Amino acid sequence: MTTVITLTGDEAGLLRALDNAIAKEKKHEDQLSKTAATGKKTGDSLEHDFDQVAASNDKAFAGILRDLRRAGPEGRKTAAELQKHFAATGTAGYSSVSSIIDRLGDLDPAAAAAAEAITQELREADEKTRFDKSEAELKKLGPAADDAAKAGEQSFANFSKNAIASIGAVALSYVGIDKAVQSVTAYLKDQEDILDSALAKQLQLAKSQQEAAKNLAGLSVVQRDELLQKSVPQIAAQTGFSDLSQITTAIGAAVSRGATSEQAAEAVKQAARIDINTPDSLDETTAGAVALQLQTGLTDIRQAIALIETTGTQAAIVDPGALIESLPKAVGSAVATVRNQDREEASREAAALFAQVTQGGNDDKGNSSATFVTDLTSRLSKFFTGFEDELIDARSRIQNFDKKIAKGSDTEADRRDRQRLVEFVEVGQRVQQRSAGTSAFETLSGRIQTIQANPELERQLVGEGFGEKQFQTVLTDIFNAQSDLAQNFNKSFEVIQANTDFFEREAAQIASGTPQLVLANFLNKSEAGKASFEATNVEGATLAAIRDQVATTLKETRDGGIGDFVSSFTDETGIRSGAQFRGSTAAEESVDAINTLLGRLKFIERDGITTAEQPRADRINQQIQSVVDIIETQGANLADGSLGAASNRADELATTFARAGAESNAKFFNDLARKFDRVADAIEKQNALATRTADATESTATATDTTAKNTKPKPTDPNAAQRALIAADNSRSLAP
Repeated sequence: MTTVITLTGDEAGLLRALDNAIAKEKKHEDQLSKTAATGKKTGDSLEHDFDQVAASNDKAFAGILRDLRRAGPEGRKTAAELQKHFAATGTAGYSSVSSIIDRLGDLDPAAAAAAEAITQELREADEKTRFDKSEAELKKLGPAADDAAKAGEQSFANFSKNAIASIGAVALSYVGIDKAVQSVTAYLKDQEDILDSALAKQLQLAKSQQEAAKNLAGLSVVQRDELLQKSVPQIAAQTGFSDLSQITTAIGAAVSRGATSEQAAEAVKQAARIDINTPDSLDETTAGAVALQLQTGLTDIRQAIALIETTGTQAAIVDPGALIESLPKAVGSAVATVRNQDREEASREAAALFAQVTQGGNDDKGNSSATFVTDLTSRLSKFFTGFEDELIDARSRIQNFDKKIAKGSDTEADRRDRQRLVEFVEVGQRVQQRSAGTSAFETLSGRIQTIQANPELERQLVGEGFGEKQFQTVLTDIFNAQSDLAQNFNKSFEVIQANTDFFEREAAQIASGTPQLVLANFLNKSEAGKASFEATNVEGATLAAIRDQVATTLKETRDGGIGDFVSSFTDETGIRSGAQFRGSTAAEESVDAINTLLGRLKFIERDGITTAEQPRADRINQQIQSVVDIIETQGANLADGSLGAASNRADELATTFARAGAESNAKFFNDLARKFDRVADAIEKQNALATRTADATESTATATDTTAKNTKPKPTDPNAAQRALIAADNSRSLAP
């Protein structure tokens, strides 16, 4: 008759101890092998018994192994490994179940109650085992086998093939069957995925922050934190731009172009509205817009963005990056030459000129065109602002030519130059009298139109020509009102915009111009909300990082064997999902994580650390310190009260270890609890100081506002000055 055993208690704790049980059972076997001939006889008897158990066990596992093979390649691999090991050891790789339970109690005092419960169940499972005889024979060996007898007495009395089958079932509950890990519920898996996603998002964001920090070095620590920690998720939430890394990079680009922290945040926010469906362009658009705004004097970053977007439709430049690199150079220098012109109008005219120069010069990069526009507008500025000097210089040169003519030493070229100067002076005087001080002299388009209407001025301005060869035709066409280039310049000016109303219309079109854009905007905002949550979920990301690194460390420091095979499921599944640790916060779980690592370290140190084992011990010690460090450093960003809860858990473990006589572990956790207490106290004081500072700042602002109101000048009385003069006159007339 087969007895069905149901294991109760902390099964996960049992599996965690399987790793350690191997070592104890190996030691047990070594003790048996050291006995004399009688010991060998007993050992042979034991081997025979275990072989019989193995035969029965094969049948018990047949169904489970069959299910594993059906689970696909991984299941078949697992089944093969298990069957191979069972065949080699005859009893699932262990000499006794009770020794496993004993070892569990040694390593984890908290699981002692569960171990005792399991032991009792095994005792009741099958009192009539065939190991009674083997146990009696072993006792007859005398003192030489005393240790072996003690180790085997309880084990053999409680052992049965049904217990092996039950333990096999528990182990297999951690095997991935039917494409899921059975020990992790769907809920825990979802939570694990959420935390892992937050961790991945923050690691990606950290790389962008590292690069952006190079451009933010000139800002204060407060300003940097404000931009990277607050502005980035705010921009994502406000605009629906979900790529926080791109937002971070764009902020760095804006500051590198000269923006203040406030200007940078505003520039990125507005650029994100336009580039929401083309996120890779965000940093370029932002940087170009900031450069344009600072160089042109446009009052709103939206004007600069509109200027970039519309100029791109008129220029020969295909690459947006090339446009953003060259446009600010051309427009900035051109606008600087017409300081009395409206900034928006001047920027549009300069952009239109630049666009047509790229077209006429076949310049798809824009840099050469920017240089040409800079030279041309600079020469126009010098010509018109110093127009009187130009006339004086022309008259002086005419006189010099007249002297040469009188002497008869003039040449044909001299006579041509004299005629050109005479025509310039005659026309120039009329133009000066009529247009000086008007838009014809003060604006970019006015200057171009004045030259177009007076060829005599063009000859004086251009002289022998200037600019690269590819732009000589452009130079001629600009001053020819009938040329295609000149007419297209006027058309481009109408197309190119630099006003906020245009920007808002474009942003609205991108957000909801078509049903497809509406849908895209909805999804973008949803993704942005998720991205903001993940990027700011420091608690969740820290929790995921601790679980992942602890599980990885345990995986890297295994000792091999079936125990490690089974424990791998708890290491990589139970720990990663959080099922193995107490608490629900990073700080709390860190304590149990450290305890688990210490358990593995104790297992490695059981017989002293060999040279080969030292790297594994060092790896665990390093990971323990890393866990402590991240909680200490990240404490202010973790869940409120979690450090206190972690301290309490560390105190609990310290007490447990002290009672078990594990003084070193007790001291470790006591010290850890005090460390967490100190960090919590420091954070509390820091928060209190920040609150007091904020209150003081608010009080100062209120007082300043009150003072300003009290000292604000009274409304001006238009007749007050007159009455004052009359009173003064009366005073003087009444004086004795």
